[in-house]
Amino acid sequence: MSELLVDFITSLDGYASGEGWPGFWGLEGPEYLA
Repeated sequence: MSELLVDFITSLDGYASGEGWPGFWGLEGPEYLA
């Protein structure tokens, strides 16, 4: 489950960065899981 969630957040991070949300998931995702 954790690996799937990480993959999901990684995908969102790439998408969000392309959409102009740099660092949103990059900060909230991994930092929250760590």
